Amino acid sequence: MSETDETSTESTGRPSRHRRLLLLLIPVIIALSVWALRPAISRSGDSSVEAVEISATPVFAANVSVGFLDISSVYPGELQADVSDLSSRISGRLKEVLVRIGDRVNAGDIIAIIDDADLQRQYEEYRAQVAVEEANLLEIKARLSEAEQERSRMETLLEDGLVSTQDTESVRATEEALQAQYQAIQARKLQSQARVELLSQQLEETRVLAPFAGIVSERYLNPGEFVQPGTPIVRLVESGPLRVLFWVPEEELDYVRSDTRFFASTPGTGNTFFNGRVTGLAGEMDRSNRTLAVEGVLLESHQALRAGMYSTVQVTRGRVQGKIVPGAAVLHRVNADGKETDGVFVVDQQAARWIPVTILGRDSDYVAIEGAVEEGQQVLTFGHQNLADGARVSIVESTSPLTQWNAE
Repeated sequence: MSETDETSTESTGRPSRHRRLLLLLIPVIIALSVWALRPAISRSGDSSVEAVEISATPVFAANVSVGFLDISSVYPGELQADVSDLSSRISGRLKEVLVRIGDRVNAGDIIAIIDDADLQRQYEEYRAQVAVEEANLLEIKARLSEAEQERSRMETLLEDGLVSTQDTESVRATEEALQAQYQAIQARKLQSQARVELLSQQLEETRVLAPFAGIVSERYLNPGEFVQPGTPIVRLVESGPLRVLFWVPEEELDYVRSDTRFFASTPGTGNTFFNGRVTGLAGEMDRSNRTLAVEGVLLESHQALRAGMYSTVQVTRGRVQGKIVPGAAVLHRVNADGKETDGVFVVDQQAARWIPVTILGRDSDYVAIEGAVEEGQQVLTFGHQNLADGARVSIVESTSPLTQWNAE
């Protein structure tokens, strides 16, 4: 029998030597593999423990308070004041500017002076012309009086037939000529007087006066520059309490009336609020955004407030009593039956428990609710948006109770 036949016989009759050796080594390989993987299995077991701990979702929480919540609406606005670009009403060279930016002035204070030398010269000339015309009037008046007497005498002589009609008409013509001269001189006098009055007014207008008490916000020109009527010289902003212009959506107009009180703040004053009162509402809606312009006045002044600042106006709409939680705690969800509901997650033995609630009122940052939550209980405020009821949570930050809501 050949070697090939022997191999074939072994392969068909019983396992070959290589195969028998492989079968003997398999248990040894499995045993060595298990022994080598023991640290990894041990670490894997530790990881499973850690995985249980890591599966708790990190969240923020806040304590529930009980008290009153002022419901308010917030509207965008702008601080305003009377603003005037003061200018000359006449042309001339700017002689003086008596104020600078930041100066406070009272109503009637002189702001700037226009050179009045030329106006002063014309004023004196026309005053002299008025005096000349008054002297001419006195002379003509005397001559006219004589002419009237002569006409009266001639008319008497004419009746007696002592003078001719021609002589009488000549006297009458002289009287009429004197009357015409008198009227012409009188007209010239009135014209000169009108010119004097105009120049007097223009001389007053060379003094640019403050129309109201205010603060200089800009100085446009310096002495020596030539100005025309209407050329701005100084910008004046009214001092005192500022006005607030804000815009209210039409669906909230019921909460805003004349004399409605509000609080205003600006980015520049941070969390400082200023009391105000509504003074008027516009007569029509803005058709582009369906809001109504509302004007109010601040009841107090502050050195940090300036006209033109952006403002946030807060109007109180009412007050409700309930359980107060941060607005972020309240979620709006759809139940398994398809009904929409509002609710909060409370912390119950390191698990998030869903509790449906009813919203009584909402402020900008807080909500008054009604439901099966208790004062002092913790509600989740961050990291809870996608949680399921009963999910494990780990509180990484907790807010103290909001005791300020307890006051009536």
